[in-house]
Amino acid sequence: MDSRISPSTRIQYRATGSELALSAPGDCLAIVSGWAGLAADYNGSGRIVGLLLPGDRIGYLSNQLKAIALTPVALIAGAPALPDSVSEIQILLRQCLRLQLSGLERVKDFFSETYERLAAGGLASDGTFELPITNQQLSEILGMTPVHLSRILTDLRSRRRIRTQGRRVWMSQQIRTDVPEPRLDVACMLRPGGTKEPCPVFP
Repeated sequence: MDSRISPSTRIQYRATGSELALSAPGDCLAIVSGWAGLAADYNGSGRIVGLLLPGDRIGYLSNQLKAIALTPVALIAGAPALPDSVSEIQILLRQCLRLQLSGLERVKDFFSETYERLAAGGLASDGTFELPITNQQLSEILGMTPVHLSRILTDLRSRRRIRTQGRRVWMSQQIRTDVPEPRLDVACMLRPGGTKEPCPVFP
């Protein structure tokens, strides 16, 4: 469980593959444990376009996207926003920026960002974390074919940038630091509540 979320009696459970439907219009859900995917329903494909991790909030884009449990998921309804929690808007912004990178840089950026998000909740440390999704799901998120992803992962393993055993991933320090650094641009995003903040973009 994410260390930032206090125990609550308002916990809902969702099985793998089920949709994380909001309990009421305008409600907000926070993920307590498990992983979910933000899915865009293009021609009924339900393609995964982003990851929701423990501590993340969903509900802001419920009319445009749906959230699907990729593992068993526990949720808190009506949870207050955490100071460093992530919403769908931030996830999609990062995804848009990531897809401008080469295939190799996408994979490296995904590992680095996922590690940072999990570490913020005490779920990753020392360069290692659990990755409980399939290569098919990961390739969808990264906008590439499973074959292309497999080649990139093989290359990273051969150069000792990553090591995997089952669902566990170990990242070298170079992977965590050798990714494009976002810079602040004049473009802004409208955050929930009406506050405007600068958007990070890759050079």
